[in-house]
Amino acid sequence: MNKSINLAKLVRQAQKGQKESLELLGVHVRQRVIVYLYRMTLDYHLAQDLTQETMLTVIKKLQHLKTDSNSSLWAWIYRTAFGKVQHHSQKQARRNSNRHMCVDHDTLDKLPAYRTRDGLDHAQRRELIEAMGQSIEALKINYRHVLVLRCFEQLSFADIADVLGTGSALKMRLLFFRAKQALKRQLHNRGFGRQYFLSGLSVFAIITSLRTKSMASAPAVTAELVNAGAVATAIGTVTTQGGLAVLATLTIMLIVGPAYLRNSAKPTEQDFVPWNFPSRIINSYDPDGNGWERLIPNDNGPDIVEPLALSTIADQPGKWFFLILPEGHSVEFGFTGKLTDCPGPDIEYNCLKTDNMPLVFLTDSGEQTHRLENATCVLLMNWAYQVNFDLAEVKCPFTPTAIRIVGHGQLSQKTATILINLKARIKTKN
Repeated sequence: MNKSINLAKLVRQAQKGQKESLELLGVHVRQRVIVYLYRMTLDYHLAQDLTQETMLTVIKKLQHLKTDSNSSLWAWIYRTAFGKVQHHSQKQARRNSNRHMCVDHDTLDKLPAYRTRDGLDHAQRRELIEAMGQSIEALKINYRHVLVLRCFEQLSFADIADVLGTGSALKMRLLFFRAKQALKRQLHNRGFGRQYFLSGLSVFAIITSLRTKSMASAPAVTAELVNAGAVATAIGTVTTQGGLAVLATLTIMLIVGPAYLRNSAKPTEQDFVPWNFPSRIINSYDPDGNGWERLIPNDNGPDIVEPLALSTIADQPGKWFFLILPEGHSVEFGFTGKLTDCPGPDIEYNCLKTDNMPLVFLTDSGEQTHRLENATCVLLMNWAYQVNFDLAEVKCPFTPTAIRIVGHGQLSQKTATILINLKARIKTKN
């Protein structure tokens, strides 16, 4: 998107009746929308028609639009344009009509004039763009959408989630990872190996920009841009065939938010005990002496690993921390009272679907420990379990007041992580 123009400011001025601001807004929006729709539909004339429909909707709703940033404005515009694509696709499906991308060879012949830096001669580039068009067209529409928004519109994963109106940035990273793998498979089926992936995206960005006369919308597609991040890559890898053998890592995502009792009997007010987060870090074990680290997903490049003070986990209850926890390393979390048995689960978290489940212990905040076993696992989605323990089934020889989590399974990469956000039910009065 054009970062030199404050479109949100133009919207506010246009809403006040400034005709020049409305005209300037229309020019910039149309330039972005037509190339976006061309990449989504792969049909230039259809993209023109849908752009006109999108602009009419934007102008119609402009007076009532409330936005304070360019990113929120573009999220709304892309969401509006995508709605036009979906509506058209539904009509086409009802008519059982098939559409095939037609590459504009006049435009393609202009491509050598631009510095693509892909090392391909003109004949190879022509074959690659034909294969890219066919490959992108073969993708599911949500895969095509996330690829267009990320690779060509260069939106952050948080902004993509806003455009789609559902999910989180992590969910968009996972969707992007799967879309990227699907596109690589499609290219491979057409004779182009994985080494052509970036070149294919770059040449597709240029050819679609040339066709729509919008070279400002031909971004450089870099390896950093198409990096889905370590967490999404780990999750995506573990769901592919043979992924469990490749991924010797563990990602634990401990639940945030309200909890619901899982038993069939309706609890009484006396039975109910709310969830509690840990109040402090009692002990930690770092046999390598390297200190603790966390991973920060980075939309603009590789994920960042930085030192983490463990105390911040207890100091900021409810916040997610991507804590790197190798095998044998442990962290012990203390609570303000003793852990107690209530109807339903008493300790709960989410865990990546893997053989390397973490080791979880009850402790008395001292030397006594009791390992928790026989966890109940419920498949939440195809890559994650909800794991809980019911203390009614646990015969602990002491009064537990803390939980120790121990990393289990060799890490195959530095950025394998655990997301610590533990919660449990506690009794604060005897």
